[in-house]
Amino acid sequence: MHIVACVAALYLSNIEDVINLVGAICENLIAIILPCTIYFMLIRMQKKKKTVMYYFTIAVVVFIAPYGVFTIVSNYI
Repeated sequence: MHIVACVAALYLSNIEDVINLVGAICENLIAIILPCTIYFMLIRMQKKKKTVMYYFTIAVVVFIAPYGVFTIVSNYI
């Protein structure tokens, strides 16, 4: 991820764009992906039955996290 940000910084004239891109990706990681991953790990470690909530968290990671990155990136395209 940092390599992509550094390459983008070479070709962009404004550092704010690079910081916004990195922030958008890190924000999704902290707010969406990590809590869902921790939930998946807890379900597996405790060997609980997979309920509707388990599959809902999968949908959140698959659909909402890329949308968050897309909204930030689309501002600069």
